[in-house]
Amino acid sequence: MDLKKFEIEIQKTGFILECRVSEILKSSGWSVISNRYYEDDVEGSIREMDVLAYKSTKIEDVKVVTTLIVSCKKNSENAWVFLSRKLNANNPNVNWKPFHFWANVDSIKYEISQQDHDKKYAEQICDDASKVIDLPEEEVFAFQEMKLTTGTPQNDKSIFNSITSLMKAQAYELDALSHRMNEKRVYQFNLLSIIDAEMIRISVGSDGSATASKITETHYLTRYIIKKKEEFNRIRFIDINVFKKILSEYDSLHDYNCIHFEKIISVFYTKIETDYNKLQLFLPKVRNNIKWHIYAVLGFSGNTSNVVDSLNLWWNKSKSILELQLDMTDDLIEKINKDERVIKNTKKILKDYYRYSGEFEYVSGDGLPF
Repeated sequence: MDLKKFEIEIQKTGFILECRVSEILKSSGWSVISNRYYEDDVEGSIREMDVLAYKSTKIEDVKVVTTLIVSCKKNSENAWVFLSRKLNANNPNVNWKPFHFWANVDSIKYEISQQDHDKKYAEQICDDASKVIDLPEEEVFAFQEMKLTTGTPQNDKSIFNSITSLMKAQAYELDALSHRMNEKRVYQFNLLSIIDAEMIRISVGSDGSATASKITETHYLTRYIIKKKEEFNRIRFIDINVFKKILSEYDSLHDYNCIHFEKIISVFYTKIETDYNKLQLFLPKVRNNIKWHIYAVLGFSGNTSNVVDSLNLWWNKSKSILELQLDMTDDLIEKINKDERVIKNTKKILKDYYRYSGEFEYVSGDGLPF
């Protein structure tokens, strides 16, 4: 049996490309998971993502994870051709810099949910990583596989499958993390399509002219409905021969992510005692922890339980003190404030949840700030 033909023919598949991509990632310090499966919720089938790679660094007690979801495609007969036109960066209907984060840390979840977070993230990104999110030179509006020998258009099936598989895999990971992740983490996702094929851009002018040029990478912004929700995603198509060089940008991106989320945590806790909305984030847990210490002093009863469960926090600006408001008589409030065990444990609870170590006191109130 001539085994040489098997060695030659297997090169025509994408399996060797996947190995090359994985080795490049590993040599650059990325952890790699190959042949990971996800559920295609549209077709109700199980699909495979080619490569999932990540870098993880612990900041305080939180792991910052930069994630690359990678599709690998090879084609020795057809070029991957991207039709593009002049980009309108001011188009209000397009999110040119979409980001996808996931976190199970309350402070980070709060900050990344703010309307201006993504804008700040993009504005502060370091120069070495900026190409990851830079606006593309031109807007890719269509794509096509075309014969290398004749230029004859074939179809867009492989390119389209690469795009949709990446978006669906990301949607699956974002959803699955909520069910399987207990350790404190924050993830930032990036979608890459690594190609072992000729890449060509055809720039289409306003007069209908078409100018072709060879390229080694391009950004493609897509708007797609995932789980009945419209989302923007950025797919970066990269020639395998320049992947190692471009990967250094994602190394820098991970470094930036660590700096960014460390800053987010710091900003969140700065003067948190004066921010009523932030105080509310941890209030259910604070109530649950504090109530047992108050029960130890006042005893447990239905009335006591209801009152403690309605405990509220409020920053008294005039006195510069954090108030723990309880709908109780002044004599019971005084009893709580004089109990060393309650004060000691309250101090610890406020420190644990809010990193607050300033002055505080229990006060009589209706649990409302006004």
